[in-house]
Amino acid sequence: MKKVGYFFFSFLPVLIALGIQFLASFFMMGISALLIVPSVPSRDVFNRLYDVWTNTDFNTGLMLVYALTCICVFGLWYYHSFGGNFLPERAVFHPMQLAAIAVLIPGT
Repeated sequence: MKKVGYFFFSFLPVLIALGIQFLASFFMMGISALLIVPSVPSRDVFNRLYDVWTNTDFNTGLMLVYALTCICVFGLWYYHSFGGNFLPERAVFHPMQLAAIAVLIPGT
């Protein structure tokens, strides 16, 4: 029964990352709407918001907020997982790590 629980627990980081991405998107879209709506005539609001939300500068800022939030959330999760140590007690280099990296490079 524990194996099934661990299997479903392995999906939790992906679900958390997706949730953070949605929340960051709604947060940034709400902030931009609050800044744009008062300054634009009512007939051009949707066009102006569409222009802003499809702009690469807006999307870069959105991804920056998303990345920083994920770094904080998963950094705290990592910190908690190892009981307050950011580095595990035993960090030993093994030659097979180079082989694993060489296999992973084409995939990335």
